[in-house]
Amino acid sequence: MTLFDSIQQEIEVLPGHHFFYPRACALISRNVLSQRAPRTQKEEIIQICLNEFDDISRRLDRTKVQDSASCRNVIKARRLAEKIIGDDGEIKIEILDYAIEGMRSFLYSLSPGRDSDAVRDVHILNALILLKENKELAKIFKSISRPYSNRLAEEIIRHTLTVPPNVPITDVHVRRACLSCWLTFLRQSLGSCFATAPSIMVQQEMPHLFLRDLDEMMNTGYLRRTYAGVEHSVPLSYTWGNGDLMRPIFLHRDLHHNENTIWMAPSFILPLEAIGMIDQNLSWKDKAHVVRNLMEKGLQVLEKNARMFFTNADELFTGMLLSKFGLNQKEVTEFLNRPKGLLQTSLVMTAPQGLQGTGKKAENIQSYLKALDQVRDEFKGLQDNALLKSWEFTVASFSEINLNFTRWNLYSSLGLNSDDPGGIGECLYKIISMKVDQANLKLKELQEECEQVEIQMKYLEGRMQQASTEKEISWIKMEHQSRQTELYHIDQVRKTAYEKASKIGGLLAFLQEEYDKKFFDYFQEVYDADIHEVTTGPFDDSPAGFRLIYKHGRTNPSLWSPIRSLQDYIDSLASFFTATERDLSSMPQVQGIEQEFTIIITQLVNHVRSDEFQETSFYRMAKAHNVPLVRKPLQNLDKVEKKPWVYTSGGSMSTLVSAYFRRAEKPTEVERWVENEVELCAFLIDSIKQLPPKSSEVFLKYPNKSLLMHSPTHAFLLKPGFEKYKEGWTSDQYTYSWIKHEYMEPITRFYEMYYLDQEVMRDVIDKVYHTIPIDFRPRFMQIFQTLPYRLSIREFHDYFFSSVHQDRGLKGPFGQVVSIEEIDNVLFSELPYTTPERALEFMTNFLVEEFSNMPQIKSNVDETVYNLQKILQLKRVVSSQRLLETTKGAVALCLGLTRSKSDIHKKIIEKMRAERLKSPLPLIFADTNWVKDYFAFVVNPASKDLEFWTVDYYGVQGRPLSHWKMWMNGSKREPKWGVFPKAMEYVS
Repeated sequence: MTLFDSIQQEIEVLPGHHFFYPRACALISRNVLSQRAPRTQKEEIIQICLNEFDDISRRLDRTKVQDSASCRNVIKARRLAEKIIGDDGEIKIEILDYAIEGMRSFLYSLSPGRDSDAVRDVHILNALILLKENKELAKIFKSISRPYSNRLAEEIIRHTLTVPPNVPITDVHVRRACLSCWLTFLRQSLGSCFATAPSIMVQQEMPHLFLRDLDEMMNTGYLRRTYAGVEHSVPLSYTWGNGDLMRPIFLHRDLHHNENTIWMAPSFILPLEAIGMIDQNLSWKDKAHVVRNLMEKGLQVLEKNARMFFTNADELFTGMLLSKFGLNQKEVTEFLNRPKGLLQTSLVMTAPQGLQGTGKKAENIQSYLKALDQVRDEFKGLQDNALLKSWEFTVASFSEINLNFTRWNLYSSLGLNSDDPGGIGECLYKIISMKVDQANLKLKELQEECEQVEIQMKYLEGRMQQASTEKEISWIKMEHQSRQTELYHIDQVRKTAYEKASKIGGLLAFLQEEYDKKFFDYFQEVYDADIHEVTTGPFDDSPAGFRLIYKHGRTNPSLWSPIRSLQDYIDSLASFFTATERDLSSMPQVQGIEQEFTIIITQLVNHVRSDEFQETSFYRMAKAHNVPLVRKPLQNLDKVEKKPWVYTSGGSMSTLVSAYFRRAEKPTEVERWVENEVELCAFLIDSIKQLPPKSSEVFLKYPNKSLLMHSPTHAFLLKPGFEKYKEGWTSDQYTYSWIKHEYMEPITRFYEMYYLDQEVMRDVIDKVYHTIPIDFRPRFMQIFQTLPYRLSIREFHDYFFSSVHQDRGLKGPFGQVVSIEEIDNVLFSELPYTTPERALEFMTNFLVEEFSNMPQIKSNVDETVYNLQKILQLKRVVSSQRLLETTKGAVALCLGLTRSKSDIHKKIIEKMRAERLKSPLPLIFADTNWVKDYFAFVVNPASKDLEFWTVDYYGVQGRPLSHWKMWMNGSKREPKWGVFPKAMEYVS
């Protein structure tokens, strides 16, 4: 039996069938690994480079709970780092050479869904080559050591390398973690774009700075930048984000109705295995069955009673674990809101009432919380590098460096001014005013006593003059002396009282000044990538912003406490005022009034714990942030976005760049408000055209070099060296003329020549069919039961749009179930269609040309070409995407491998475009920072208008970014689009 026949017998479908390509690649990948059992170190490294991690990838792609490309990248980076850094902590040059050779030889994957792996694997290869050639980088690695007295840093290392809790962290672990961190391709996982964009630049283009950051972060727990005589420091981020824990998952209440069998996802099975809820010895099918049963029980605990609903992985894990531990959410919430710590009375330690009588229930809840944290970390660790994300979020804290406390979020909530109702300032003013009034009253009483004694003394002096006997004179002198002594003592008491009154009167200004200084020692605002205090919709980004940290007056960041609730906030303030009382009592301004000062602080702490202060703090926050007030905020905390201890914020990229790169001034920025996509495209082309030749030529030499850029809502990386974009700014033509005549018109002519017959329309509709919820598919197919004979692309698009949007049967509980963006995506990626004969001719020619210099596989090529003729037995038309996939599958059959040294995927696309079998290359101009997408200007196949799209790296799939239309149609003038054109302003 021939190779082709044996493979086809197993995959059971013909070439051209949509199962042929993925099944063929999966089979080849398994065969390669089974036939290449590593016997030497070199073979072990080669296998890491060859491995497609096919089993986990296919299940991730099928369930869409997490991204498989990120998962493969994290696994490969970790395994290579563990091999390259030896057990002695040294870089093994021989292993490094093997890794470089392996990555070069098997750099590009032919398997389905691996298109975005190319940039990730190229990143790994470039980093490995640089590590070998640059001796300074090797020295940095050698100097990296384990963190001392930093529990947080050690936990991050454990999560990065999956080190068991009972294994001590060593220098070896830290160096391996740092190398895997460098090899991992950084992507934005939530609303941290203002930090992700410059962080990607640093990791890819400034590795020396990146590695020095990691070293400093691990050893000190801080990142520091000093410029203009001022030191800016931010602590190591205490969180590494939530990954895809909050990604929306649409479920039917009866799980057997779900087409997406998410319980088969490694994202659920592996974390539950890690905590012992699933037996590792079970088959994958049996493990999935266990997860499904756990999910059903968990949904009952969560009281998910709607027929269809949105949920997420975090909620599903919560439900499954609550069910497992026999708990409910109310019990856990009450436990978490219990009073913290123990109350100390003399030598006896007593538990607060809220903790008494908890017993086994409390232990059960603590076990549940520990298990929940573990499954969350295991879930995130599948596709995120903990150290890399921690560094990114630490850098993000530079985006709001506030050296003046009055600019802090905390300042707004406290109400330190005396005219802030319910605030600390008003409280202190009232208390101190009362104390001053009491002191003044005492002074008045003493003054009256003085006056009375003086009157008595004058009376005695008058009697002295009238005295007639020595005895009377002697008695009067004694009385006068007594009154004089009494007057002296009263005067001394009055002076003391006056000094007290003066000191008490100056306490308000003194405390405001001292607290302003001490807040920096006890509190800090840091970036938080994982905010759970704000309720969001299923399609909203996971909220991110800044959180208040209570430092306890300590300098070690691992001993600080993030403030996560109103109770934490109040407890931290009370602790602050109590702790600083001791320091302030020893200062001259307080000496002599220690008792009064203690009473004032006690009353202040009581006020902080009052409902008045807590409620008014939310009103002050709303006023400071200019957001609507929430009625009864203490009862509606989940509706309050700006809280005293946490607030959502996008951060400022210009501030971050200034602080991180030690610039006293903001980087140069060119901004523009646009009224359409053509204007935006021209703006971006002209922004590079206007650079000095010396600056712009860098992008011709290094096409992947980036500039920082932002839309009104997102920060990302401009890529002037990308092919079509480069043609625009290197052209001598007027920019608008180039856009119209050189870019848009050829693509418009390409689409205008093409018409869709019934066979093509049916195939397009079938592809959209699989993107809509299963309950609506019968109605969808009923609408398109009969099709027109022949339509242009525009006519078909209008026909499709009117058919689905006028039909009430295609409207679900969350709106229209058929997205118009989906038909745009299908038309862009699948057009043009061709005949099987033409497809066969293309594939045959490509295989012959590609392998003409490889006689060792000539028999495989001949056999594959012969069997490709079976494609004629399938449909009368072949889409460009199907042709691309089938050709890649044929190449894999010829090679007997799914990875190659050259980018065959790109070669096939270029040849298809040259022969007009693929839509023209769009104008890709930026890396979005998102998992796979790039920004591009695309000529819509139907409307022929220039539109703003997200596309893949090769520009063969994409969709319009319609919800950004408001920022490109002139309807909103602020904020604007901006480019930071001077790359030298943000380099190390």
